[in-house]
Amino acid sequence: MPILRLMQQASEQSQHLPTRESPRTHLYKSYLIKEQRRGEVDQLIISCLLAAALAAPPQLKLAPNEPIPILAQSNIVNEDGTFQNSYESADGTRAESSGSLKSLGPQEEGQVIQGSYSFYTPDGQLYELRYIADENGFQPQGNFLPVAPPIPEEILKSLAYNAAHPEEDNLRK
Repeated sequence: MPILRLMQQASEQSQHLPTRESPRTHLYKSYLIKEQRRGEVDQLIISCLLAAALAAPPQLKLAPNEPIPILAQSNIVNEDGTFQNSYESADGTRAESSGSLKSLGPQEEGQVIQGSYSFYTPDGQLYELRYIADENGFQPQGNFLPVAPPIPEEILKSLAYNAAHPEEDNLRK
C-alpha cells in the first residue's frame, strides 16, 4: 500500500506543477483573450455612440403630416413656348411663375422665367422671394436674403483708374 499512497501523492503534487501547453492550446487561449478584448472594445464603442446620441439636441418634432389643401391652381402652357403657373395653399404658401423664349442672337434662343413665392414660418413670419432666371443666371430678390458688403473705396478708385487708362493694360501683354 505504501506504493499506492506514494503514487497518489505524486499525482496530487503533479497537478500543482506548471505544465507545458501544446501549441494548439496556446493559440486557442490567445484567441479567447483577443475575443474578450474585442468584446470590451465593442462595448466601449457602443457606449460612446449611445452617449453621443443621448447628448445630441432633440430633433424638431413635426405635427403629423396632414395634407394641406390647395385653394387655387393654374397651369397654362402655350404653343409658342410661353407658360404661366401658380398655386395657393391653405397654409398661406403661394407661388407663381411665367416663362418665355428670348432671342440671344441670330440663331440662338434662351428661356426667361420670372416668378415669386411666399410662405409663413411656424412663428408667423412671412417670407417673400421674387426672381428672374435668364442668360445671366438665377437672380433672387428678397428682404431676408443676405447682402454683400459694400466695395471698398480703394477698389472703386482702382477700377475707375483702370477704366480711364486702358492703354496701360495693353503694355503688360
